[in-house]
Amino acid sequence: MAEIKSTLELIMERTRNLTMTSEEKESLQRKEATGKIKGSVQKYLDGLIGPDTLKSEMEESEKNFPDYRKIMESALRERLNPEGENRKVFEALEQAVGIDTSPLRDRIDRFRRKMETEKEKIAVRLKGELADRHISGSAVIPNPARSEALQAGIRKMKEDFQKEIARVRDN
Repeated sequence: MAEIKSTLELIMERTRNLTMTSEEKESLQRKEATGKIKGSVQKYLDGLIGPDTLKSEMEESEKNFPDYRKIMESALRERLNPEGENRKVFEALEQAVGIDTSPLRDRIDRFRRKMETEKEKIAVRLKGELADRHISGSAVIPNPARSEALQAGIRKMKEDFQKEIARVRDN
């Protein structure tokens, strides 16, 4: 136990005069705020808190950290899933952060239409490939979801979607 104490004392002596620069303090504050925001967003999405609570937390924290709203908006936008249900995220963006979500909704609609078009193209191509192998008939229904080309296309479309959402956020 004496060794541990002496080691601890040595560490305390060596770090006594160290101070953080303003950049380090700001970075630490941003990191703490980001963690708190992500936790609040997760609680909201889990249904543990409502949009009013999320908004009041943001407004209270914004007094000490002016970028809180921007980080909250970014954390919520990151949770947008172009293939999934986004109602709660849109609700939080509108009610807590106070932004118009119609541009985001339009982008998600475009993504979904583009994905459906891509699925149809691949289904037609797969049906043609099956017909070339003499597999045809009314019971033959190709499954484009299992197509590697579709999966690669969806990954690319999701990447493009996230870049587009980031551009909208930056503007």
